[in-house]
Amino acid sequence: MSTEKKKEQQLLEDVTAQPAVQSSYRTAGLNSRKEVENALVNAVYTPGQSVTDAAADLRNWQQNRPGKYESAYQGRIEDLIGQLLERNSFQYSYAQDPLYRQYAQQYTQDARNASADAAAQAAALTGGYGSSYGTQAGQNAYASTMNSLDNVLDSLYSQSKAQYNTEKSGLQQQLSGLQSAEKQDYSQYQNDLANWTEGLQYKKNEYDNAYSAKQKKEQNAEEQKPKRKAR
Repeated sequence: MSTEKKKEQQLLEDVTAQPAVQSSYRTAGLNSRKEVENALVNAVYTPGQSVTDAAADLRNWQQNRPGKYESAYQGRIEDLIGQLLERNSFQYSYAQDPLYRQYAQQYTQDARNASADAAAQAAALTGGYGSSYGTQAGQNAYASTMNSLDNVLDSLYSQSKAQYNTEKSGLQQQLSGLQSAEKQDYSQYQNDLANWTEGLQYKKNEYDNAYSAKQKKEQNAEEQKPKRKAR
């Protein structure tokens, strides 16, 4: 149990154990058992307005203790932590990337066209398609176009990884914001509770002072009464 909690518990026990209602009779000047019994029967404790007001104020303050802390963010915090923990490590499969497949189709068709054009140009120079020069020219044109697809693949990989990191960063920022708000709310709750405990101590002291003042006033009044002579 924390020091503050122990302090609050002790204070509440002290408040609960307030002085019981007491009779204000005195035996001074009484000379027989009968007189004492009569004094007891007729004695009625009257707390006085200041004591009554202080007691009511103390009870009201005690009943207005801040309730148990309830987080407005814990559910969302746990959900975000779960999302972050369940995230797989980054992976990229070009075969499963629809955008890459579109590029691959386009570049393959462009490579075929480039190969056919190169072979046709070589044939025009050599007088036919059967020469090794024409074959080599077609292969080179095809390979050159398809090599450009590697650059596209690198770009798609980088974009995919950047998106992965952005999503992770977004979750982390949300989590950090909620945790910050949670910390602020709990700190405010702790302050409210500390203020209530401080106020309870103040109200208790006010009641004790009013009670003591009333008792002292009654005692002084009793002492100032003329003493009855013995029979």
